[in-house]
Parts: sequence; C-alpha cells; structure tokens
Amino acid sequence: MESSCCGTSSNQTQGCCPNGCTCTDCKCGPNCSSSAQNKADAAGCCANGCTCVDCKCGAKCSKNQVARVRKPAPQFEAVAWFNGFKKVKLSDYAGKYVVLFFWPLDFTFVCPTEIVQFADRAKEFREFGCEVLGCSIDSQFVHMEYTKKDRKKGGLGKMDIPLIADVTKDIARRYGCLIEDGDDAGVAFRATYIIDKTQTVRHISISDLPVGRNVDETIRLVKAFQYTDEFGEVCPAQWTPGKKTMHADADSEKTQQYWEQEHGKE
Repeated sequence: MESSCCGTSSNQTQGCCPNGCTCTDCKCGPNCSSSAQNKADAAGCCANGCTCVDCKCGAKCSKNQVARVRKPAPQFEAVAWFNGFKKVKLSDYAGKYVVLFFWPLDFTFVCPTEIVQFADRAKEFREFGCEVLGCSIDSQFVHMEYTKKDRKKGGLGKMDIPLIADVTKDIARRYGCLIEDGDDAGVAFRATYIIDKTQTVRHISISDLPVGRNVDETIRLVKAFQYTDEFGEVCPAQWTPGKKTMHADADSEKTQQYWEQEHGKE
C-alpha cells in the first residue's frame, strides 16, 4: 500500500481500501509503502497486529469496518449514564434486537425531543424483545447533568435507556455517522441502526441535523424484521402487524392474492 494512501483523515483515504475500510481505520503508519505489499516486509508496519496486506481489509481488520446492512455490527464497549455510571457492551445484547441511535449533542434543541421519545417507549420496545441504546459524543458526566435538567426547560429527566458516552468518537466513526467536515465536524448525524439477534445490521438511516425522527417508524421496522425472521415472508410498504404479507415468489398463491386484493385495489 502506498504511503500516500495512508492519510490522517477519512476524507483523504475514502475509497483507498475496499469493504468500507479506510487506511485510518486500519491504522497504517507513515512507513507503509509499496515495498510492504508482502507480509514479510510489512511486519510491524501497522498497529493492532495488522499488516499492509491485512489493511486491504482482510479478516484481521474486519473489526474496523464501517457498519453496513447485512454485515456484523461493529462491536463496542463504553461507559454510559443509566441512572448511574455503567459499562455497556454491544455483545451483552446478543440474542435480542437492538436499536442504536445517535444524536449530535446534549443540551441542544431537536435532540431532547428524540431522546425522550425513545426513552419513554423503552418498555414498549422490550415487550417485543428489543433494547434501545442512545449515543452521542458527550461524556457520561454531561449525560448525567442532562438528565437532571427539567423537561420543561429542555432537559431529559429520568431515562429508561443507557446514554452512551462516545468521547473518543470511535463508535460514531465506525458506524459511519460522524460528521468529518464543515461547521458541525466532530458530532454525529441523526443516525439509527437496527441490529438483530445475531448482531447483524438490518437497517441504517442517517439524517441531517435539523429534523427529528419518528419513533413509530422505528418500532414498525423492528417488528417487520422480526416477522420476516420468524415466518420467512416479506413485508410490503406501510406494513404493520396484522396486515397482509407476501412470499418472495412470483408464483406464490399468497403473493398473487396480495397483488389482487391489496396492491391492485382502487
């Protein structure tokens, strides 16, 4: 890998490595060069036990890949505020669905309206086997203070979800939602990830900062993915539990009935 490829920011290295990786993710050092293409020359060239060959994003560096649908969710461990300080590990939630959502900053404007919507419905999420995790680049201490501020003053009040502190910005970066340039550089977009029981990413949505999310739609999506997991069918637009579904088969009688009775009705 050429040394010029190993930039210091993701915008310098975008597209430099396949599979959604960048040289920054793979931690190539400045001494990486084309002569390090073979593993013998590349020993010690990259951090974390990787080599420049690995930094073409082989198995050793898979932990540094950006989140992608149908791929394993990037693992993380971080401190959160959850009515006290606690460690949160994504792996602890294996066997359950997880909604991981990012917001830009505490003590702002749209953010508290979203956070309280997710938190106030955390019990509802748990009833269908899903946990909600919130994350921003603020520290756990800032999260704590945010919960002490009255909602009538723009605060959060008591929370029923962990508020993860991503002070290093590593989680947001590996989930592909960290803003890298412009006036908002260093904070996360409004990003939502649905992660299934096997810790595979099933859904990603990333929005610009001025507009808040709809928690009802997140609930609908989780329930739809759970339905497809269980029954192997597909859910059409605006599907909610109890509505008709289809088989992904043009010859299926159930699919034909859907076209005639639902899709084609006037």
